[in-house]
Amino acid sequence: MIKWQKYKLILLQTRLRNDKEYRMNIRWRLGIVGIQLVILGLATYWAIGDFFTADTWFTAGLLSVIIGSQILEPFYSRPADVIGNTVICFLLFLTAPKNIAHPAWDGFLYLIVILFILATFSSWFGTGKFRGNLITFAKIAKNISTEATAVRIYSIVFWLSLIESYSKLEKPFWIMGIAWASLVILGLLDWQRLWETLTGRTKECSIEGTIAPSRIIVSATELPNPGSWIALRAKEFNTKGVVISRIQRLEDVWGQVYVENQEDCEKLLTSRIVSYEIFSQTAEDVLGIADEGSSQESLVFQSNRPLEIGNVVSVQNSKSEILYQVYSARILKLDIKGGALLQAQVNAKQLGVFDTTTIRMKRHSWIPNPGAAVSISNLDPEIDKLKIPDSWVLIGHIVGTNIPIYLDTKLASEGHLAILGMTKMGKTSLAVRIMNSLAKDRIVTVLDQTGEYISKRGMKPYDPKHDSISKGIAVLEPLRTDNAITRALGYLQQVMNLARTEYEKGNPKSRSVLFEEAHQFIPEPAGLSYGTDKDNTQKIGSLMMQVRKYGISIVLISQRTAVVAKSALSQCENIIAFRSVDKTGLDYLDTIAGRDTSDMLPSLKQGQALVFGPAFSCDSPVVVQILQEATTTLSVGTSPISVAPVALPSEDNIPF
Repeated sequence: MIKWQKYKLILLQTRLRNDKEYRMNIRWRLGIVGIQLVILGLATYWAIGDFFTADTWFTAGLLSVIIGSQILEPFYSRPADVIGNTVICFLLFLTAPKNIAHPAWDGFLYLIVILFILATFSSWFGTGKFRGNLITFAKIAKNISTEATAVRIYSIVFWLSLIESYSKLEKPFWIMGIAWASLVILGLLDWQRLWETLTGRTKECSIEGTIAPSRIIVSATELPNPGSWIALRAKEFNTKGVVISRIQRLEDVWGQVYVENQEDCEKLLTSRIVSYEIFSQTAEDVLGIADEGSSQESLVFQSNRPLEIGNVVSVQNSKSEILYQVYSARILKLDIKGGALLQAQVNAKQLGVFDTTTIRMKRHSWIPNPGAAVSISNLDPEIDKLKIPDSWVLIGHIVGTNIPIYLDTKLASEGHLAILGMTKMGKTSLAVRIMNSLAKDRIVTVLDQTGEYISKRGMKPYDPKHDSISKGIAVLEPLRTDNAITRALGYLQQVMNLARTEYEKGNPKSRSVLFEEAHQFIPEPAGLSYGTDKDNTQKIGSLMMQVRKYGISIVLISQRTAVVAKSALSQCENIIAFRSVDKTGLDYLDTIAGRDTSDMLPSLKQGQALVFGPAFSCDSPVVVQILQEATTTLSVGTSPISVAPVALPSEDNIPF
């Protein structure tokens, strides 16, 4: 019972071919044609004593169920084959005797004339050259005319001619009638699919072309889903590939298969028909291939599965693995004859190649290999921690990988740093870690109006003696009666004068000044009225160009770049940008980090940030998952002490 149910299911899955819904490839169709010709010849011999005859019913039978439906019709559009079939039927009408079924012949003549007119009208006005009601009438004409398949119209000729030849329903009439039914039924089943399903044998596909160097275009009765690995077997060689796209058409399944070796692609093209077998491949998970539009800066590919912004993919070249980070995607339509496919086109920005010797992401100075496989990166580098410089602080790991990104605090101290992004994204937690690292050998002062650094972060308040020590952190909170801009300018001038004196004496000290909520201290002058505040803001911007000479670096933290003075932000060559949706800020970051930044930043998750600049261990902007760890800070006059890292929630504990 179970076995019968299994074969019943197979028969249901092996659909009858309705009109011209062909599934078999040309070799199977030719095989069926051979069998049908044998049946027709034997039946004719049994009926009249000869294997063939010039009678119209024999010609119609040959054309209707064999030549027309199996060989010719699959390769022509429906209006075109209807026109051809009606012309041939008209010629058969002229030569056929019409003594017995004359009224039926007249009706048939009217039918083929109407079908010819409808098919011609549909073929001419349905090409897209015309507009308006003609298109509608052309569609109606096509729907009607295309019902006239070869089997149907030639069968009418067959039966009318057979009645003319054997009007008394003699034995030949029944022999040829049964033969006709056998030929039609034989042509309805998809024998290729039935055979492959029953035997479990490998399937076949036709090679239709190639998109060099690594993509072949195939058609088959069926193909596995995109991403599936298949073994391809020709007469002289075997190779493997992965299905990267698949479109179900009326007659077959069209697809593209990635094959790594160009020589194999060319061999497959000459083979024309190859067998394939699905197999499990875990070593490489191919998402797509390096496609048209890829450059030395970015990678373009059609993904066969969903991804996320920030995912890291890789392309292998002869020497190393080139990493790319997804920054945008869109849906494109792929049109082919007989079908279309909506697929995701993914754009990824080059990160480069990870160098385990220098522990850096280095740019790859050339395009990805055309047609190279794109895979999810599984790179898990082994890093010798002894090679990590003491001045490096771990910022986090490239999203979805174990590839670390470091900030060289020594190099960062030679310039300025900006930490930007929306609230609750992790800005302040990261800033505290960076300040702790800087304070190991520098004097760090935090300008803060919120009171959070002292009350919740446990840092010591600023004391004038702080500027004379060798290292440590202190927090300067302007009084409520103080003008924040004036206070910031005054402190920066004070520190600069002190640093200049030290510099002239030959014993300068390194200092860092952090502006929390930088827009309160250095607002965008365009939003200020003319007066002292606007002048002081411009002076701070000017000072930032001078202070680095005396060993002073600035760190700016702000939620929105739009409200911070661009004269100050433009001095920050190192940027850490968390999620942002502010258009003004995104446009600004596009100008300094690349036009793809505005596509990526709004999609970042909590605890993720885009980092770029000479102080980071990467040559290109990269999205990292920020490392979260608890730190305890001992401030003025002492070095900060960090407790063992522990996991923390990714949002800040303070409301900014």
